[in-house]
Amino acid sequence: MGGGLLRGRLSMDDETTGNQPAPEAADASEATDASGAVTDPAVPNLQDVAAQLRAVHSAVGGLEDFVDWAHPILEEAQRRAKADSDGDGKDKKGKEKPKPKPVFPHAVAWVENWFIPTFQRKTGTGTVRWCRLWWAHAEAMVRFEALWRSWEVLRLDVGTGMGVWFRDHFDSQLPTLLGPDGPFAQCTPDKHEPVPPLLSAPVPAAVIDALTAVENKDQEDDDKGSGDKPAAARVA
Repeated sequence: MGGGLLRGRLSMDDETTGNQPAPEAADASEATDASGAVTDPAVPNLQDVAAQLRAVHSAVGGLEDFVDWAHPILEEAQRRAKADSDGDGKDKKGKEKPKPKPVFPHAVAWVENWFIPTFQRKTGTGTVRWCRLWWAHAEAMVRFEALWRSWEVLRLDVGTGMGVWFRDHFDSQLPTLLGPDGPFAQCTPDKHEPVPPLLSAPVPAAVIDALTAVENKDQEDDDKGSGDKPAAARVA
């Protein structure tokens, strides 16, 4: 009787599994873990993955805490910057904001009291030219005027203002201003000899008339275009 029950059990197992052959035994050369189970080298260890996820989660949490801390500070900085850049020219109490006054009253004072004492150069060489009567050179005065005005504006930017001034103004002007082909080209520290002006023949009257006609035509077109617009648009 016991043999019949065993044969019936085996028959039921065969029907359930579809008479599939038993899986082959694992290769003895495959790696096993501490419990003796076969492991696949291509599959990462779950414990290592869990540890990495915990580390990432901790780092993300730290970043979130930093953002929460920095956000109100950034908002306040943006609010102050917006208030400072408002074009109404008034403070919080509605009073007119005082306009910053220039450090120097004009370019000559800037050159004498800031430019000359600040920048030292060996003059009289082939690459650096200078003239004691620098103020008698028209081109030099125009360039010094531009340098002074840009300096007065950019000095108000306590962050990168002076860096911008050196990069965009001083460094681009100085090679021409003090160069061998600049306004002091024929001068020495002890001798003033201005460069002769460029020659120019008289402009014919016909050229002047033609240019004037073009300007008048452009002005008429502008007036006609503005006349077609609504009054509000013309005012704007």
